[in-house]
Amino acid sequence: MLHSTAADGAGLPLAEHETLVFCTVLAAGFALRTPGGIVSRTTTGPDTTEGTDRATSRDTVRGWSLRESWLRPLSAAEVFTAYCTDADTGEPIPPEHGVDYASGLPLTPPPEPHDHR
Repeated sequence: MLHSTAADGAGLPLAEHETLVFCTVLAAGFALRTPGGIVSRTTTGPDTTEGTDRATSRDTVRGWSLRESWLRPLSAAEVFTAYCTDADTGEPIPPEHGVDYASGLPLTPPPEPHDHR
């Protein structure tokens, strides 16, 4: 797990050890052409703008699947299904309160072919 906290508009500080582990695992997935996935969970603080009633924080969950040595964004429905299905039983579970399930953002592939065989 890679975790970081930053204020709006500030840079995102990442712990070196966790970043290296994340990059190593991702690189191994690319090189070995194995399926996998990445989930990003972003928490926004309470909206204190006058006239709003959003007094609690919200989370946004996005996901990508690793296929053919690249990350493919999941649709919002795929992210929702992944988060709202019990991994052991396959049974549906209720969504978390205060969480928005959004599609992964498209990632631009490298400009040249990247065959990791």
